[in-house]
Amino acid sequence: MTREDFMMKKADIETRMHQTRIDERKAIKAMTLQFEDRLQDEQLKFRKLRNSIMEERDMKRVEIENEYKQRRRELWAEDCELVDQWRVQLGDMNFTPPHFWKRAA
Repeated sequence: MTREDFMMKKADIETRMHQTRIDERKAIKAMTLQFEDRLQDEQLKFRKLRNSIMEERDMKRVEIENEYKQRRRELWAEDCELVDQWRVQLGDMNFTPPHFWKRAA
């Protein structure tokens, strides 16, 4: 092997070595992009699932609020009826309201 052959083979090896680094960076970049795409897809799925769960939670909360609101309405109607009965009963009596009901003159 001559010096010229040695130098050419050495340059060829160095060129191929350099090319492996370039190829490695390209491969890593392509792989990273694939994983980033997968992560973005999974984040989108997560957001959609999270939003649907939050909507379901909000709907159930509204149902519960409406149920208790209806219970309070029923109790309020019962209270009004009781007050009306009490007032009718008091109408039969000679009723003097307490002093704090009277307005200051």
